Amino acid sequence: MFFIVYGVKKLISFIGCGPGSKDFLTIKGYERIKTADVIIYAGSTVDHLLTDISGAGKIFDSSSMTLEDIEKVFLDNRSLNIARMHSGDTSLYSAIDEEIALAEKANIAFEVIPGISAYSYFASKLGIELTSPGICQSVVLTRLNGRTPVPENIESFFGEQPSCAIYLSGSKPYEVLSLLKKHYDKNAMLAIGTHLAREQERIEVKPLHSWHDIDFPSNLTLFLIFRKGSIKSCLYDKNFSHGMRK
Repeated sequence: MFFIVYGVKKLISFIGCGPGSKDFLTIKGYERIKTADVIIYAGSTVDHLLTDISGAGKIFDSSSMTLEDIEKVFLDNRSLNIARMHSGDTSLYSAIDEEIALAEKANIAFEVIPGISAYSYFASKLGIELTSPGICQSVVLTRLNGRTPVPENIESFFGEQPSCAIYLSGSKPYEVLSLLKKHYDKNAMLAIGTHLAREQERIEVKPLHSWHDIDFPSNLTLFLIFRKGSIKSCLYDKNFSHGMRK
């Protein structure tokens, strides 16, 4: 059972901090960080500049912490406002479920503030729509097997060639490439980006068949595959009527 309380003074705010730069932090997330008494931030992925927003007296880098360490911070500071900063969006690969379970167990009020996901930022950087009319209307967000197993058969997703973002697989670039070449048209576009929305940002995009060598780092690298099209949507077609336009 979720124990989410709005309008209370002391609580844990689980915040999605976007792809890396504080420019892509939501206003609500910014305000929670600014007024927090305690900050726990994902130091291996969240831009360290984010901590400059706050004057919190206690700041913890969770990259070296265990779940038990995080629980101790929650319990020791339950009378204070805690900002728990995660990278990207809280709904994707953030591990907030287990931390929310700690808050519920301790009967500590909490809220979840979503963030801009890396794949959304990536698409905006490329200036593309991932759901082009008549070309693709589905987006798959997934990852390859690693120390955390993937229970789904991810190859089953690719038969219809949806737009797809592959996370947490930078250490297996050629496995990703082989998988995509097996299922996607050779002219599908594959973009690879690393350190998105940060000073070290690097992006390369070209047709799938043109990718042979990959020299991106093993961490903070995202794969994004999509098909381009030029079919117009019905939404603004003068011959297409709907409830707002006759």
